[in-house]
Amino acid sequence: MFSSRKKAPQKAIPQANSFAADTFLLRRGSEATRYKLAALMMFVAGFGLLTLGTWVLNDFNFLTFTN
Repeated sequence: MFSSRKKAPQKAIPQANSFAADTFLLRRGSEATRYKLAALMMFVAGFGLLTLGTWVLNDFNFLTFTN
């Protein structure tokens, strides 16, 4: 448990802080900025999918409850 011999210090293994640090578009800026940008991109993508889906389904009388 307690050894009198000196141990060699362990080498630090460099690791990326997050996956976004290795991506091309999100390499710059702090981690908080990266998360804000990722959230904004997800919001825009979700809004776009919702809009396109509504337009497509509107051609098939989507949510029209009349005969």
